[in-house]
Amino acid sequence: MRDEGDTYADRLRAAGVPVRHVPGPGLIHGYFAFLGVVAGADERSRDVLAALDELLG
Repeated sequence: MRDEGDTYADRLRAAGVPVRHVPGPGLIHGYFAFLGVVAGADERSRDVLAALDELLG
């Protein structure tokens, strides 16, 4: 799924759509289920939530 997400973000950018792509290298799909258990999930979730906060203003 990672490669598909990267490709999708690239295609959206190429079409002129503003994109904030926040990949999670080393994490599995659904890593939010591991908050408080996997440090990488905690770190990346903070980045994702900060990006969402910026988008929502």
